[in-house]
This record gives sequence, structure tokens and C-alpha cells, in this order.
Amino acid sequence: MALFAVLILGIMAQACRVAEPTQPRLGNPPADLKITYHWDSGSLPPKYHYSYEIVIEPDGSGQFMVQPGYAATGEPTPWVTAFRVSPEKMNQLFQLLIARDMLRTEWAKGKPLIGGSSSEMQIIADGKTYSVPNDAQMIEKDKSDLAEVYDFIKQLVPKSIWDKLAQSRHQIESATDMPAQ
Repeated sequence: MALFAVLILGIMAQACRVAEPTQPRLGNPPADLKITYHWDSGSLPPKYHYSYEIVIEPDGSGQFMVQPGYAATGEPTPWVTAFRVSPEKMNQLFQLLIARDMLRTEWAKGKPLIGGSSSEMQIIADGKTYSVPNDAQMIEKDKSDLAEVYDFIKQLVPKSIWDKLAQSRHQIESATDMPAQ
């Protein structure tokens, strides 16, 4: 009888055990934390279309790449510039990713939007790769959380780089097409 009671207690203890969390641990970012954020202006004539990508490496080095026009049509080559993210900002980014539940593999799909810009992101953390799908296909709650994360990521890029992008876009869009001679 005592053996039976011990067996029952063992089963009950196992059943009451708290499951391991699926989210990575809180605290400092994992040593392999890497973010790749991609934004695209959507379907526009080549003169007005562009996309950019922000890559943040585990060591805090960052890269901002802009592709004017459409890469597949031989448009101008992309311009790339480097920047740095402080350890403090890397930590804040990681905490925001956790707080907004970005480190997951399942995403509910909302009503897809037709046209307009779109964004997507890939996160590498603790040896796992998380793909955040196109925001145009998400439910509103996820879009709101994701917008906060994307805004934070964009703020990691120095203002001088954003100013260069704005100036470049203005020059391209202001240029008039010259008729062929």
C-alpha cells in the first residue's frame, strides 16, 4: 500500500510540474541574436519603387541597404551603409521582442491587404530562426505589436542615414524623364 501511495504522489508531482517556457529566457540578449528587417514600398512604377533592409548582427554591427527601383530589372545598384547598435539598445530590442511575443513560429492570418507597402522580419535567437510574416497578412493585434518593434528597429538606424534616404528619394522622384532623342 505504501508503494502505491508513493507511486500516486510521484504521478501527481509530475502532472503538477510547470512546463518549460517556450520563450527564450529574459535577461541579456542571446549571443547569436540577429535581426533582418525588410520593407518594400509595394507595387509602384520603377521610378517610385524602393525597398530597404536593416540587418543587426549579434555584435551590434548594423547594415542599412536601399534598393532603388526593382533589382530584377537592372535598376540602380543598392547603396549600403554601416552603423552600430549599443549593447544597451541590443538588450532593449531583445526585451521588446519578448514582450511583444515576436519569438514564435505560429502567426494568425488576418484579412490580406492588397497593394501598399509591406514588411517582414527574420530573427535568430538561441539557435532558432523565427520568421515574422508580411505584416499585410496579420491580425490587428499582431500588426500593432509589430509596428512597435519595427519603429524601435528603425530608430536604431542613425538619423543621418534616414536623411540620406529622404534626399535620394526626393532627387529620384523630382527628376523628369527625358524623351529619347
